[in-house]
Amino acid sequence: MPCRDLSNNKLEGDIPVNGSFSLFTPISFANNRLNNPPPAPPPPITPTAPIPSGNSATGAIAGGVAAGAALLFAAPAIVLVWWRKKKPQDHFFDVPAEEDPEVHLGQLKRFSLRELQVATDNFSNKNILGRGGFGKVYKGRLADGSLVAVKRLKEERTQGGELQFQTEVEMISMAVHRNLLRLRGFCMTPTERLLVYPFMVNGSVASCLRGAPFII
Repeated sequence: MPCRDLSNNKLEGDIPVNGSFSLFTPISFANNRLNNPPPAPPPPITPTAPIPSGNSATGAIAGGVAAGAALLFAAPAIVLVWWRKKKPQDHFFDVPAEEDPEVHLGQLKRFSLRELQVATDNFSNKNILGRGGFGKVYKGRLADGSLVAVKRLKEERTQGGELQFQTEVEMISMAVHRNLLRLRGFCMTPTERLLVYPFMVNGSVASCLRGAPFII
């Protein structure tokens, strides 16, 4: 039935509502003697967005809160890493080789590690004067020609670290006795702890007690 306009045809009777007639509109049967007009077609259905369930909404909120908390905790770490990369790396009491090592702690000279390595021939075994529970003692010659005894302490990870060693050096420097050598200086790096004393030609206390000959 290609034609859907049946107006002005003097039609009588009931209007069929089944089949193709359901597609007709009231205008299609205008000016006829029909009993009832065809029903108007239903309005088109407009699709609506699905309403999120309570669980989905709660999950989305929880995910957002977790992401915000993670960013809040990560931000200080990111700033710290950036600051460390930007800040020149230096160590407490560690003087770069290109700078003047004439740094003092009170009346004590702070020697650079390179200076003591050169003085002792890189802590050669041939320059060992003695060994003890705290480390080895090496004979050394400084750049000005003076002889020194360098006590290389054993590495110990004690509580307080560099600050504790600095305090101990200050206490040793204040010890005054006619039978004690005055501390001349020290060296401190993240991995080394060294004390520098004047070199005494009389030998060590152990050699004197044992009566062993001492050879310079």
